Amino acid sequence: MLQINIQDASLESFLALLEYLYTDHAPIEEGNSVEIMVLADRFCLPRLVTLCELYITKKVDRAVQKKVADGTSDVIDLLFTSQVQRFK
Repeated sequence: MLQINIQDASLESFLALLEYLYTDHAPIEEGNSVEIMVLADRFCLPRLVTLCELYITKKVDRAVQKKVADGTSDVIDLLFTSQVQRFK
């Protein structure tokens, strides 16, 4: 039996990626959207990356509208993650 280890990914995020591959449905709202985006980028799934980016953008927009105190640090972390993924 062949076993492949996927580093830096939770089972939940990997299962979300598999669900997308088999059903074309992205269960982003139920999981870690940033982790799913990183996995999608790793496996060259540009449509899923775009869906994750859209979900994250809407989430940040809602946080800003609600004036969440920790929203700024979340935005900085998301920006850093997106820059790291783009320059790989």
